[in-house]
Amino acid sequence: ARVKADLTELARSGQTQLSTTDADARLLAKSGQRVAGYNAQIAVDAKHKLIAADAVVNDGNDSGQLHPMALAAKEALGVETLQALADTGYYNGAQLKACEDDGIVAYVPQARRTDRLKAQGRFSHAEFSYVADADAYRCPAGELLTRTPSPKTNGGRIESRYVSRKAVCDGCSLRGRCVEK
Repeated sequence: ARVKADLTELARSGQTQLSTTDADARLLAKSGQRVAGYNAQIAVDAKHKLIAADAVVNDGNDSGQLHPMALAAKEALGVETLQALADTGYYNGAQLKACEDDGIVAYVPQARRTDRLKAQGRFSHAEFSYVADADAYRCPAGELLTRTPSPKTNGGRIESRYVSRKAVCDGCSLRGRCVEK
């Protein structure tokens, strides 16, 4: 009966998780483990070394926190422009654009998301070289990937896609290292 009541409450609330010990806690990934908790955020004024803004969020991923925290710090400090510095976990194109739009210059190193591909024995984007005069990329097998005629919108960002001919990729001995099976 208790589980049915919890499932009913979960469905009613529209949430995806329910903690019976702490209603605000959520499962977060921490050092490869799942723990119930919170993600604390702070923005520190570099000049005075004081906390300018803080928040506690249920999202275990920091990538959506850059703009809200930087904007809160900007407002708390009462400045027209702000420089924000964050680690790789905060790298998110939409967040960086929102910061730019609000007069915040954000310095965040781009995430190198190649470890997973490397562990799978696959090529990363770094192993494809750009050929400027052809506006194409050369794959590790030496074939050219050309730009598709229509750009794609991804989260408000316009992206160009580069592809090879299907017959070329299908016959390539390195295909398994380029694409998921």
